Amino acid sequence: MAPSGKKRVERLAEVLKESRALRELCWRHLWMKAMMAAALEGSLNRNKAVSTKMVCVCEGEGAQIGRNMVPSFMTEQLAEVGVNEWRVQNRVVKELMKEEIWFEPMAVVLGKGIVKSAAWGLVARVIVGAVLSMTELVTDLFVLWQYWKGVQKILKFRNASLASLTTSLVLQLILVVGQNRKKGVRRTLKEMAYVITGMKPAVDAYGVASGAEKEKDTELDPMLEMTFSKGIEMFSESIPGIIIQTSAIISYLNSGVTVLMTPYLSQAVSVLTTGYVVYFIGGDMMFYLVMKAVRGDFRY
Repeated sequence: MAPSGKKRVERLAEVLKESRALRELCWRHLWMKAMMAAALEGSLNRNKAVSTKMVCVCEGEGAQIGRNMVPSFMTEQLAEVGVNEWRVQNRVVKELMKEEIWFEPMAVVLGKGIVKSAAWGLVARVIVGAVLSMTELVTDLFVLWQYWKGVQKILKFRNASLASLTTSLVLQLILVVGQNRKKGVRRTLKEMAYVITGMKPAVDAYGVASGAEKEKDTELDPMLEMTFSKGIEMFSESIPGIIIQTSAIISYLNSGVTVLMTPYLSQAVSVLTTGYVVYFIGGDMMFYLVMKAVRGDFRY
């Protein structure tokens, strides 16, 4: 599981012993340790700007400055921009970055780690990803049904959509069979049922968000399994879906046929899902692999 806020604070004491520069900074500014500890807790708090000069900051204000770090990262996609917002809102941070050139890059790395490993951040990302995946499946099935009936009956788009969904389904089934082949027939059939019913994204999201670890006799831990599953979904369903729906819409417009809203909706959901998987799940995976290399016991 991800390190809790309490464990991150405990780790601060070890870091202070290892880092001479940070240790000296804490000696010069008594509020510095309180600021770092509050930031490392990674709790969601209301952002309250602190304009006090560095020489006048008390321990309570230092803690508030630390608590302001997470809200700054929550409103920005790039860590560097989040750090800049933290600096603008808190005079002390700005002065620290002028005084110590290493403090800003340290804050960027620190902020990335806090947001990536905080439970609330991961839960939000995996839940949104699961909702997008399930919504995409529903819209794809509805569009496929429309291709089969009425004015939307265009065989090449129907066949392409069917091939895309079938490929995604088969690859997902292969993944769960490989993952659970040593867990017995009952477990394998249950996981296959999740795939067939479209519940697999929700099941994966629950496993990752709840901090589940790799089970005995399975090949992948929950984070890796979810990442592979999302990759299959993206390359065999989302990206082909974008191409298919775009081609269908262009074909309808050229032929003068009225285009229903569902192809547009399906296309939009596929675009959102693809972007989400690449940006967030891919980012989580990179962070996971780096931490796995540094610490073999790392878990989300």
